[in-house]
Amino acid sequence: MRFFVFICIIFLLSTTTFAGITVNVESGYVASSYNDVQIPNESGTRFSLTNDLSLSGKAFYRIDIIYYWNEKNFIQLLYAPLTLNAEGYAPRDISYNKMLFSKDSYITAKYMFNSYRLTYRRTIYNNSKLTFGIGLTAKIRDAEIELKNSAQQTRYPNTGFVPLINFKLEYRLSQRFSARLTGDALVGPQGRAEDILAGFDYVINKRVSFFAGYRFLEGGADVDKVYNFTFLHYTSAGLSVNL
Repeated sequence: MRFFVFICIIFLLSTTTFAGITVNVESGYVASSYNDVQIPNESGTRFSLTNDLSLSGKAFYRIDIIYYWNEKNFIQLLYAPLTLNAEGYAPRDISYNKMLFSKDSYITAKYMFNSYRLTYRRTIYNNSKLTFGIGLTAKIRDAEIELKNSAQQTRYPNTGFVPLINFKLEYRLSQRFSARLTGDALVGPQGRAEDILAGFDYVINKRVSFFAGYRFLEGGADVDKVYNFTFLHYTSAGLSVNL
């Protein structure tokens, strides 16, 4: 349903009189180096989906649409779904979401972190070699952590709004080849979020470019009800198509 709404928004915006539209499709492999959880924050057990259980990596995909009406102003829509699965025997009693999972019981877990973002970015510096732009991102986080064993199951959904700073730095190495650093990030007193890609772009022709690089997503929140911090590593590649 959410993906259908996203596609409808894309269709409506594509009928407007923007000067250009770029579609980016990204895929690759994602794995987590840490994912620490404690729910509720004060009374639950702090445990690790990566160390106490085994959290599997998997293939991923992301889709974003960029609309631009001149060389300086860009609007971007992003759809980035992600679900990772973990399993293993509880190394100790784990109290999660007011439910007790006993030591040595076999647990399966689901970590879901879907992201929907709307970004406005403006280019503030541009010459033959270097381009830099900065903007604001409105992010909707649709997250959920679920634990279950043979006797019980519980999940904690966490949907919310997160404002972020968006940036893009691009250095052109040749007419077809360039390096870039781009992403969204913000650090606050109760949490942080960074989603950053370092990679390279290669122009195949006037309409199609190839890109590849390393992306990381790190952050989380330490608030009254939730403690969760994770670090995700992405090996990424994709295509950019100018419509």
